[in-house]
Amino acid sequence: MNNLISNYMEILPKEILQRVSSINDIESIESCSRYWRLVSSDRVVYVLKKIYLSPCRVRDFIRISQCNIPGFQKIIHICSANTINEYWVLSEWVPGNTISPVFISKQNEEHKGQIKKVADILRNIHLTNQTNETAFWTEDSLRSILNCSFLNKNTQELLLSYMVDKLPIIQSRHCTIVHGDMHLRNIIVREDGNITFIDMDDIQYGDPYIDFVYASNLIRSADEYYTYYLLLNYYFENEIPADFWSIVNFYSIIKAINIMTSEAERSVDGLPILSMDGLISQHKGFMVEQPLWYSKLHKMFGRT
Repeated sequence: MNNLISNYMEILPKEILQRVSSINDIESIESCSRYWRLVSSDRVVYVLKKIYLSPCRVRDFIRISQCNIPGFQKIIHICSANTINEYWVLSEWVPGNTISPVFISKQNEEHKGQIKKVADILRNIHLTNQTNETAFWTEDSLRSILNCSFLNKNTQELLLSYMVDKLPIIQSRHCTIVHGDMHLRNIIVREDGNITFIDMDDIQYGDPYIDFVYASNLIRSADEYYTYYLLLNYYFENEIPADFWSIVNFYSIIKAINIMTSEAERSVDGLPILSMDGLISQHKGFMVEQPLWYSKLHKMFGRT
């Protein structure tokens, strides 16, 4: 057993450790985090990574990880990293490629079929794991989230006013199991064509529309607009609910602030890379619910 493996004897469950033949460092470029690829003697591959879990999320994370939900990357083992709120998570390695965007100018029916499959799997996860619990947000909790040094007071008040107005809708909806970080780079097409959602750090019980914050408002590339347009319409079978945009906008603001907070903590100047300006402008200062990009594509393509 090499020195690297021996360093992790306290982390890995014994049944995995006994079969491990090598550990290779892999750099995750997007998140700048480190994880390890473990190859067992019988060529089974695993991923080991360290994640942050707040105390209120630990129980639900463990509970969901034990459900073996079809379409989710399988989590095999979780244990404390012996540092506050940090845990080691051992998962299956998912071979394949991240799902490709569907370009408007060069539509590929195979790719469109993959997006429909993603929508069908996600819808099934949301429907079959619904609970009787509802989301609990208050004006005070929203004020706490919005009280960020990188948001000026006018922006804080604009967002607070919008979100408080949506609280009755938010508090009336039932929670289900959500991935929590659903974007194209976390969707793998396996060699057999099956779809698997990876990077399970943010799995939680929450509103199902949390899984559409990237598809609705936090799109990273212009190449992705049409792909997410297809995803939304496949998921809702071309009948997007009237309250969808209000709800997804609410959770998009929260997700954006979480991303910005993390970026600010890692930056030299204490400022995030992401800006709230794009989200606000897409909704004309939140005078409209539906983002401009979606309205434009809907006029062009209508039903999928």
